[in-house]
Amino acid sequence: MKKIKILNFFLIALCLFLFYVLYLFSFGYQTVTEQINSTTVTLFGDTPDYTDLNYDGPYIFYHDDVAEIITIEKSKPKQDYGKINRKFIGLQDLYSTKFKSHIIDADGNSENYVTFQLTENYLIPKSVNVLLPNQKIFCISDLEGNFEIFRSFLLNNKIIDKDNKWIFGNNFLVINGDTFDRGYNVLPILWLLYELEREGGNIIFVIGNHEQLNLTGNKKYLSRKYKALELIINKGYINYYNENTELGKWLATKKSVYKIGTFLFLHGGISPKVFNKKLSLDSLNNIITKNIRLPKELRKDTIVSNLLLDNYEGVLWYRGYFKNQDNYNRSTQADIDSICNYFGVEKIIVGHTIVDEIKTYYNGKIINIDVTRNDDIGKNRPSALLIENNKFYAIDELGRNFLIK
Repeated sequence: MKKIKILNFFLIALCLFLFYVLYLFSFGYQTVTEQINSTTVTLFGDTPDYTDLNYDGPYIFYHDDVAEIITIEKSKPKQDYGKINRKFIGLQDLYSTKFKSHIIDADGNSENYVTFQLTENYLIPKSVNVLLPNQKIFCISDLEGNFEIFRSFLLNNKIIDKDNKWIFGNNFLVINGDTFDRGYNVLPILWLLYELEREGGNIIFVIGNHEQLNLTGNKKYLSRKYKALELIINKGYINYYNENTELGKWLATKKSVYKIGTFLFLHGGISPKVFNKKLSLDSLNNIITKNIRLPKELRKDTIVSNLLLDNYEGVLWYRGYFKNQDNYNRSTQADIDSICNYFGVEKIIVGHTIVDEIKTYYNGKIINIDVTRNDDIGKNRPSALLIENNKFYAIDELGRNFLIK
């Protein structure tokens, strides 16, 4: 009888072991080890999306009086995947903590990082009607996670120093939409801009269509890295930038259209259909800010907000300055003249629609700065704009400038 009991116990144990092995096969060979207040998640298996998940973060989520900090870092150079680390910091210690955001290279390794601290007092940029004498505007668009190119622009145009500190004085740095998607270094760009603003830099961060996509959890253009991240953090991508996160709160202070002196900055453009609503800049921005995270059925000012946010003639999506579309024709010179007169500007600066070079359109009233870049620093066409003493220069990542006539 005793032998039978031992045999039964052995068979039960064997069945449980086989069930566990089948479980591991079913879920992609993932193992998770957790500790309270400091959690490490180790990834195994052959899921191809994870191969790009080496470094990322930090993502900062708020839970009452505690902040949850999630980062991904390789602990060993030859380790196949990064490890997810979770830490919990009380709010009383949060603002004295120094954070790092790792920058990954083409091989998925990281030798550099951005350092930053948090602030409770965001500098909320507003439109400026008059530029001071000799005040400059440096504008770049459609970075899409390409940190190294971005930093080269900032360094070689004397906007930051080698330690990533702001040295651009009272001049303006305009990010004209689409920092998100496609590339692998979105977080380092966001945290660098956050830190430069905390230091007092004049940062104008324009909300573009890819910001809208990410704020609403749309993953259509995400790199594989961020899709893998969602699977293992298990928070739902729509929550990464919600208003219970640090970056979500910071992004909520940003607008879609800014006026600086006699120049209008936005990502897509003001279409004739939007212009016919005769909205002020404040009204236009307020409608977008209040509704950008909401599904259509919960929005206020439904007709106008849907036009601004979900229509290809909205300010985040419009391409009609440069091409005809299926549902609208290209803007006319009369359209552009009316828009400039209404907002009291001489020029409108946009991105979004890729062009071969930075130049003016519509008798000098439109400038498009969305020129395709590759990762080879110094081998790109100029893809940023410098406005200085009412002159306009196309700028490359080495700091070379070319007068736009």
